[in-house]
Amino acid sequence: YLSVPGVRREAVQCEFRDDAVDFAAEGLPDGTRRVLALRRLYDHIHPPGCSCKVLESKGKVVLALAKPPRSTTFDAVKDWRTLTLACGAERIDVADPFASHQ
Repeated sequence: YLSVPGVRREAVQCEFRDDAVDFAAEGLPDGTRRVLALRRLYDHIHPPGCSCKVLESKGKVVLALAKPPRSTTFDAVKDWRTLTLACGAERIDVADPFASHQ
């Protein structure tokens, strides 16, 4: 989720593409504009299955990325360890929910 205090549903724009995500929130109470641009995602996403949910009362926006449908039941499920293919300081790591159980 993205923390965006004072966010309003009508002031949010989300665009999902095969390998990128663009988010913008305008007209925030502090007069700022918040932007998130994710390029070169770790793998392709399925834009029709993605969603952008604005939780005005909590000041949050939830971006849900959908993986493309598998063509066969034997297609391997790919784990995403990062959001993008960037390296170094640009890399956004994804928490491993199973790390504490190993």
